[in-house]
Amino acid sequence: MIMLLRQNRLIPLATLFSVDRTSPYYHEENKGSIFYAESWALTHYMKIKDWKENTNELGEYAALLSQKTDPTAAASRTFGDLKQLQTALERYIGQSSFNAFKMSSSTIVDDTAFKVQPLNPAQADAVRADFLAYNQRSKDARSLLDEVLREDPINVQAHETMGYLEFREGHLDEALKWYDQAVKLDSQSFLAHYYFAAISMNRGPNGEDGVESSLRTSIKLNPSFAPSYDRLAVLYAMRNRNLDEAHMLTVQAVALDPANISYRVNAANVLLAAQQEKNAIGVLQQALKVAKSPQEVAVVQNAIEAVQRSQAARQEVEEANRRFQQEMESASSETQTSADASDSKSKPTQGAIQSSDESLKGPHPTIQLVEQSKMCVVHPRRSWIWRLTPAGEPLLSAPATITKFSSQQPTLSQPEICIPALIWKVCTRGSSTWSRLPGNPSRAVSSRFR
Repeated sequence: MIMLLRQNRLIPLATLFSVDRTSPYYHEENKGSIFYAESWALTHYMKIKDWKENTNELGEYAALLSQKTDPTAAASRTFGDLKQLQTALERYIGQSSFNAFKMSSSTIVDDTAFKVQPLNPAQADAVRADFLAYNQRSKDARSLLDEVLREDPINVQAHETMGYLEFREGHLDEALKWYDQAVKLDSQSFLAHYYFAAISMNRGPNGEDGVESSLRTSIKLNPSFAPSYDRLAVLYAMRNRNLDEAHMLTVQAVALDPANISYRVNAANVLLAAQQEKNAIGVLQQALKVAKSPQEVAVVQNAIEAVQRSQAARQEVEEANRRFQQEMESASSETQTSADASDSKSKPTQGAIQSSDESLKGPHPTIQLVEQSKMCVVHPRRSWIWRLTPAGEPLLSAPATITKFSSQQPTLSQPEICIPALIWKVCTRGSSTWSRLPGNPSRAVSSRFR
């Protein structure tokens, strides 16, 4: 390696630190040789330097990378001026002798701990194709996989690798097809089960068959893979069930990858689904402390605001319902008294206003209201109408508020707050006159709706 580096121009360190799987230095044979040789020399130089100077710059650099800091920026922060480091590295490569560490240790290899199994040519080619796929040689991988599947149509690894290739290229429908087949062939790859589940969840409720079992299998196959815990928790939150288990799954995901902001936001969403807004905000406040970029900070702040809005809306509904119940209790006696007085003067005919007790018994007549065949209930003190089911039960939906009266039909609007229906009077088909409502003589409703 030393001779190779001495005979060729070194890669600038700013470029070396930025190399990833998509870089030609990672794939092209000649450039790859220089890349690996220079990386080895730099590591050797920094390791010796740390030992001589009693520092830990390599460890600090690795720590920054684990926090997802840009590699070049992490190198500059840890090692200083990269141009000066390049000059020092060139001098190090050109020297005539090198230091080495002597470690007194023994490595015992237990051959019985390894499982060995024979591979036929198709299985061996499937392994080769998988290696090519993960090294960005998609064309070569596809060509080899086509041969494998012709010889062995149920080769599990070939299906897994085809799914990975399609997923990487953004062909999610095709990727899902391959991963689905791999799962049905009893794949033992945690990634195959995870990708099948994650893509299925993105397709919505129609694509969730088998998702839960695949995520549990993925966790069983690799208990250290955080995304599987996170996706299963999100699935439960979407279905609004197993929320206690979902919370524990998010705790595990965060423990495995504390720097992942998405896991913390999803953990807060699970708590929000369980109506634990205070705890959700606490989780998000912790997330702010580990957010590293302005984008991540913005995501967490938006999540906090959403939780606060949800909390305020729920409190508003609870308060409105409490006030509503109190008002109904205070108005109950007055309304019943007025209704009894009216009944004593003239017995109502069929279609006249019935009392609340009578309206809850037996089948209810139907009213055609604003071109909707719905049964309706009119509140005597508030101009509210509740729709009824065919069985006569009030729907727990927002009441329609009467905003205008005419001889034909009322005009309706929908408020935002949902209040359970409290039946007081029922307007029925057949009445051809206005019926004045007790408690507020200025409001009246005609039941002659057409």
